[in-house]
Amino acid sequence: MIYVANSYSNTVSVIDSRTNTVVSNITVGNSPDSIAINPISNRIFVVNGLAIGNETKTTISVIDGSTNKVVNVIPIEIQSITSPSRAGNEQIRQVGKTGENPER
Repeated sequence: MIYVANSYSNTVSVIDSRTNTVVSNITVGNSPDSIAINPISNRIFVVNGLAIGNETKTTISVIDGSTNKVVNVIPIEIQSITSPSRAGNEQIRQVGKTGENPER
């Protein structure tokens, strides 16, 4: 199976690679972007992101590959941090998980 993120419809299409046909569309979070597959656990991880002003509300939808159903949604808090650069008065935009030190 092939999994394709459809950011405008908030779905993931499941394509049968033998027949090149869509066999399922799975509703996930807003603006799905990236997909990672764990072949051992047969879990598909979909990163969903929705930009609101300077903040991004991000979740990871976990899909069971045997049923093509979302079995978990993991919220990820991301915030934008502005800090002065060392090169002058420019501003650097850094993004990291809440509580994470972006200077590392």
